[in-house]
Amino acid sequence: MATHGCADLGTRVSRLRRWWSGTAAGYPQVIGILWAVNDTAATTIAKLVYTELTRGHPDLRRAPAALRNALTRMRQEHPQQASLWTSHIHIGI
Repeated sequence: MATHGCADLGTRVSRLRRWWSGTAAGYPQVIGILWAVNDTAATTIAKLVYTELTRGHPDLRRAPAALRNALTRMRQEHPQQASLWTSHIHIGI
């Protein structure tokens, strides 16, 4: 179990570096994941987020709320499968 935890930690650190690299490269905000996720769930979340971001006049300032709303919907639809809605994170303004 300890080895698995170390591998997970290394993977998470690698993902954090990518997010911070995005912000350092000038992207004001980044949506990422903390661990591998189910492809179907990730696709659903991405569609929900982008649908909300592009509704009416596109506005990236809605990204945190769009992600929160998408994750809330996934949580409501799959309350017993936290792995589907707990891995995504928003970093930035």
